[in-house]
Amino acid sequence: MGRSYNFSAEPISFVPSGWGGNDGNWSTFAIGIGTEPQHFHFLVALDQDKLLVPLPNYCFNTAIQNCGSRRGVLPFDGNSSLGFQRNRSSTWVTDALLSNTGNDVLILGREDDSKSLGFTDIKGVELSDPWMGSVGLRPIPISANHHSFKTHQPTLIQDIWFSGFIRSISLGYTAGASYREFQ
Repeated sequence: MGRSYNFSAEPISFVPSGWGGNDGNWSTFAIGIGTEPQHFHFLVALDQDKLLVPLPNYCFNTAIQNCGSRRGVLPFDGNSSLGFQRNRSSTWVTDALLSNTGNDVLILGREDDSKSLGFTDIKGVELSDPWMGSVGLRPIPISANHHSFKTHQPTLIQDIWFSGFIRSISLGYTAGASYREFQ
């Protein structure tokens, strides 16, 4: 049985949520994960195919001041947060093989202008690399080759396409410059 596609879907456009990164000021974008959503500022990664989210362990075990907020983690339930708290999301489902990987609800955009994309694959990161969470927009799975492409889990952008939110697996991205104001 084939998939049905929404060819009338409009492109998704998001205004950057600010600047971040440990190697300069890069455009960040607002992301919410889970139920009750935990919010983050994420970077776009064109070399990744999944959503990578910082977990609390790295910040918990380091002396870096404001570690969570420097990594793009926003306060949760009125308190500062060190990373994505899987146990605080009622919709988190842990992968059977990889404890830091699972599925949860993804919300793209700011709270006042957001789109819930339903469940998607999420990988938790316990190390300092990547420093911030990232929205992997690579259209082809990283582990895919010409023989195995159809046997892999869909990429994040494929998930968005299969859900009918966009009409093709294509994107445009402008990184922005921190010395210029948003217009």
